[in-house]
Amino acid sequence: MLIFDIETGPVADEQLAEQFKFVPLPHPGEFDPSSVKVGNLKDQAKITAKIEEARQADVSAVENYEQNLTAARDAAWNEFKGNAALSATTGQVLAIGIQRGDKAAIFQGDEPTILIGFWKKYLACRPQIKLVGCNIFDFDLPFLIRRSWMLGVDVPRSVCEFGKWSNFDPLFVDIRQRWLLGQRNNCPSSLDTMARALGCGHKTDGVNGADFSRLWNGTPEERQLATDYLLNDLQMTANVAKRLGVM
Repeated sequence: MLIFDIETGPVADEQLAEQFKFVPLPHPGEFDPSSVKVGNLKDQAKITAKIEEARQADVSAVENYEQNLTAARDAAWNEFKGNAALSATTGQVLAIGIQRGDKAAIFQGDEPTILIGFWKKYLACRPQIKLVGCNIFDFDLPFLIRRSWMLGVDVPRSVCEFGKWSNFDPLFVDIRQRWLLGQRNNCPSSLDTMARALGCGHKTDGVNGADFSRLWNGTPEERQLATDYLLNDLQMTANVAKRLGVM
């Protein structure tokens, strides 16, 4: 069997900015005393105090509006960028690791080159060598296919019967699907969860998928940490696959 795992990251900020949508906070506007809800208060002093409290809050909101608007926009942008790697429309393939036996390699370079290299490897594996990964039916394969479409990279017709999106080539095996046994709820199924439960290793300490893009594009030392993270994921996947009887 051939183990594979993809790592993704956000596209360039310029491209993300074209898709980023932010709804500004409404301006507090001019204070309207009649808008203050005083409930069942009868005491005029208490009513006056409540209205004055609301007036001061409005003054503060007006004074801090631009600052709060900037903070809200920055928070929305960071959240948007933080999730960008999970979608083919806002993310890109940074690397694809493959492993067979004790030999591993990484497809890297510009994205079209990575995709072309992977599909060539897929064709070379047909019809006998299984391609095994974790969560590949719900994430990796759809992501690879969509990015290939977007970049004009040919996707082998045998990869999927596109009239039936879930009908991937039987060559592909998703260990997460095997682990779930048809269940979707109340069954933790991350690679780390499966590996720990089966005594097949664990994720690299202190690193997660959200860190990959930063590390991959960082210093040589950070790039090596990202590489080690990917290679460890491949080995974990291989270990789990063997334990689940994928041969």
